[in-house]
Amino acid sequence: MSRISGVLTTLNEYALARSRDVARGLETPAYSVLVLEKYAVGMVDALRMLGVSHSDCQEVQALSDRLCQALCPEHQELRKLRYQRVADLDLTTPRGQRHGSTNQEAAGSIEHGEIHENPIA
Repeated sequence: MSRISGVLTTLNEYALARSRDVARGLETPAYSVLVLEKYAVGMVDALRMLGVSHSDCQEVQALSDRLCQALCPEHQELRKLRYQRVADLDLTTPRGQRHGSTNQEAAGSIEHGEIHENPIA
């Protein structure tokens, strides 16, 4: 068992919660990916401060990248756009209305370290 298996499980569970919120229409895929990315960055920063090996930190980052891809296939392009613009939250879209990518189509489901094609309702 990996030294960081608990961290990987926690990251997976967090991504699953984001996927469920996307499927329910509570978050857009783009927002969920942003939050997941920031969560993973915080985890990796904490692991580094605790002296965890570079390869273990890379394993967490690699899982984060796969989970982000499952949640929002356009996340790489959206990341580039975020670095080119001022970040802001648009809270004008009421719940239940689609914004950008469709919630059901863009949300990947994540269970027990595996990324599945169909979203979890």
